[in-house]
Amino acid sequence: MRLNQYFLRHWRMGLLVSALLVAGTVLNTAYTITLGNILTALGRRSASGTLMWLVATAIVLALFSLQHYLEPVAETAVNEAMGLSVRRDITTRLARTSAEQFHQQPVPEYVSWLTNDLSTIND
Repeated sequence: MRLNQYFLRHWRMGLLVSALLVAGTVLNTAYTITLGNILTALGRRSASGTLMWLVATAIVLALFSLQHYLEPVAETAVNEAMGLSVRRDITTRLARTSAEQFHQQPVPEYVSWLTNDLSTIND
């Protein structure tokens, strides 16, 4: 099976990770904007404006912290699901081979497919 088929099989989880990455970029930009607006409000000596932008910055930072926590969790879940799919497909294919076909490759080759090759794909 081609690697693209695993991406298609797990597209929802991949889309979630992509959305979290985009959200992180947007929140980082929003943080910069709110800090700039705090400085502007301070320059204008506007206490209410400064307080409003401090609250906005706190909200942005809270959302950024949540995104910063969720993104690696979601990425790990996608990697695990795709790795499990690859392993399942390899073992299914091996189970369908005859003993003669199985012994055409050395056993360590099969172990490599299930471990080292998946680590390479994940990296």
